[in-house]
Amino acid sequence: MKMEFLTWYTAMLDSLPNSRGCFDIPALQDAGHRRYEAIENPNTIRFWSVLAAMPDCLPSVMVLDQAMVRIGAATDLTPGLDMRALLQGLMPWRKGPFSIFGVDIDTEWRSHMKWDRLAPALPPLYGKRILDIGCGSGYYMCRLAAAQPAMILGADPSDLFLAQWILLSRYLFPTSALSQKGLPVTGFFPFGYETILGKVHFMDVVLAMGVLYHQRSPLHFLLDLKSFLKPGGCLFLETLIIDSPEDVALFPRDRYAQMRNVYFLPSLSCLKNLCMRAGWRWDTVIDVSLTTVQEQRRTDWIKTDSLMDFLDPKDPAKTIEGYPAPLRALVRLSLPES
Repeated sequence: MKMEFLTWYTAMLDSLPNSRGCFDIPALQDAGHRRYEAIENPNTIRFWSVLAAMPDCLPSVMVLDQAMVRIGAATDLTPGLDMRALLQGLMPWRKGPFSIFGVDIDTEWRSHMKWDRLAPALPPLYGKRILDIGCGSGYYMCRLAAAQPAMILGADPSDLFLAQWILLSRYLFPTSALSQKGLPVTGFFPFGYETILGKVHFMDVVLAMGVLYHQRSPLHFLLDLKSFLKPGGCLFLETLIIDSPEDVALFPRDRYAQMRNVYFLPSLSCLKNLCMRAGWRWDTVIDVSLTTVQEQRRTDWIKTDSLMDFLDPKDPAKTIEGYPAPLRALVRLSLPES
C-alpha cells in the first residue's frame, strides 16, 4: 500500500510543469517520502484497498459545472460490480455532492451552497493557475476545472481526502487525456501548506476556505500565503468570525462546536486588520452568513455527528459550549502589483 502511494505521488509530481523553477521538486520528493513513512493508520490501509478495487473504465459522462459533480453512469460498469459498497469504503464523505457511476453521494456539506457564494466573485479563470489550500476531497477543484484554468493544485493533509481525490481524479483528470479534453493539469499535495512554501510566486488565484481558524498563528498564515501568488494575484479567504463591532477575536477555552483545533475567530473588523497588517489589500466582503443545518448535516454517507449535534439544543444561536453559532465571512484580498 505504501508503494502504491509513492507510485501515485511520483507520477503526480512528474505531471507538474516546473515553470520558472516555481516548484522545489527535490523538497517535494523528500516530503512525499516522509509522508509515505507516516501511512500506518488502519483506515488508510482500508482506503487504499478500495482504490485498488476500483474499476478501470472510462466515464461516459462528466459534469463539472453543476451542483452535483457527475462522473460516469451505472451503464459504464461491468454488471455485478457493487460501486455503492466500494464508495462506502471511503466514508465519511464530507464535501460534495458527487454522483459516481450512478451512485449519488449526499455529502455532509452541501458544498455547492458555498460555491454559489464564491463563484460570482471569481475573476476569469481560463488559462490561470489556482491553488486550493485545505482542498478536502477536491469538490471546489472540480468546479474550478469547468472554467478551463491551466492548472489547479490542492493541499490537504487528510488521508481520507487524499484517497477520495485519487478516486475522483483517476476518472476526471487522467494525464493522458488532458490535452484532448481541455482540462487543467491537477495536483494534490497530501500535507499542510507549509510543505509547499518556498520559491512559488506562481499562482493567479489562491483559495483558503475554512483554514484560518485552524491556525495557531493567523498572522503568520496570512503572511505565508503571499508567497504563493504573483503580484496582482487574489486570495479568497473564508473563515469563522464573530458578530462584533469591536476589533476583537474569540479564542475558545477548549473546543468550539466540538472542534479542538479552532483558535482565533475574529470579528470582521479584526479580520480586516489582520489581513492589512499582513500586507494584503482588502478588496471586498463577498458574503457573511450563518452556517445552517441545511448546508451541513448528517447523512447516510458520514454516520457521525454533524452541525445539529454541535449546537445548543435549547438555543441554536449558540454552540454546545455556549459560544456564538458558526458565522462565516468570505472576503477577497489581493497583492499589490508592486
